[in-house]
Amino acid sequence: RYSYRLATVDAVSPFEARYCWCCGAVDLAAMVAAAESLDRRPLDFSAFAMGEHEPEYHGDLEKCVEIVVRSDAPDRIVVLLSCERFLYKMVRRIVGALVE
Repeated sequence: RYSYRLATVDAVSPFEARYCWCCGAVDLAAMVAAAESLDRRPLDFSAFAMGEHEPEYHGDLEKCVEIVVRSDAPDRIVVLLSCERFLYKMVRRIVGALVE
């Protein structure tokens, strides 16, 4: 299970900066719609991975990922992802794609 905290402002407190991505303004409705299109569907997520695939460690390339995007505060968004086994850097790239 992974959770990504996003701030839709330019800066956060120094205590929070290490644990939050200041991504600026985003379209929350579009993020939710994009997440719903990926949510719990068996898909090949190799495009979201980096490096060589190790089947013994990462399992199959086809994954069924549960993705939830929700507002956590007026200027905070949380992206929750869960999967049996993630590919290398897969979560970071999924969240980046949702923000774009």
